Amino acid sequence: MAKKRGRPSNQKPSSSSSTPKIRVSSNNVTDAIPIDLNLLDDRNLWIVKEVWDSEVAGYKMYQVMQKLKLLRKGLSQLNKDKFRCIDKQELVLREQLDQDQANLSVDPVCIDMALSGKVETEIEIQAPAAKFFDIFRKQLHKLPEISKDKIHGAKVHEGDWENIGSVKHWDYTIEGKKTTHKSKIEAIDDENKSITYSIFDAKVSESYKSLKATLQVIDKGNGGIVKWTFEYEKLKENITAASPESFLDIAVNVTKDIDAHLVKA
Repeated sequence: MAKKRGRPSNQKPSSSSSTPKIRVSSNNVTDAIPIDLNLLDDRNLWIVKEVWDSEVAGYKMYQVMQKLKLLRKGLSQLNKDKFRCIDKQELVLREQLDQDQANLSVDPVCIDMALSGKVETEIEIQAPAAKFFDIFRKQLHKLPEISKDKIHGAKVHEGDWENIGSVKHWDYTIEGKKTTHKSKIEAIDDENKSITYSIFDAKVSESYKSLKATLQVIDKGNGGIVKWTFEYEKLKENITAASPESFLDIAVNVTKDIDAHLVKA
């Protein structure tokens, strides 16, 4: 006779509080669906909320299943954006940890360590890598047209649009606020499709000792990979300018706008 599998009588049920939950509801459904909030930040929670607040007719279980299907696309893209190159992210963090430990061994009370660092990400594009790189290499003046809701204006402050040492003035929106800064071309590597900019002026210079952005476009045959790296050194812990993560976010969003523009063209 087969024995029934079950929980031993002396074992207590595991507490549901160990898994963060969002209580999602609509006109017909009010259920607590366990969602690992460690995978979602404030900028991505709207993906869940937007779908779960939509109206779906039918029985409760049918509503839940339909909304889970609708969530699949958004969460798949989130997974792709955040975890596609998780092994590379791990290597970068390990290198940063090794550097931090080395700094601590030299100066155990090092404060500057927490004020400097870098953030980076990679975005897959459908447009040819050469065409994408050419936008930043020779057609920067088109960005306000391509990404109107993010970049509102651009003009040459010193030099021209293309060469090392040239300075541009930018008007844009970041963290929901309109602001400005200047950027200077520090280095260009046409062979590896890479450009490095220093960012300064206005609130940026009030908050950062240095802020550099490096763009690299990697050819993958059909499409490519765009890599953004922001290296920073803050003047103090609490800054008035946008965070490095926010600069990275706007770079990612502008990258997607450019890709869509080139694919459509």
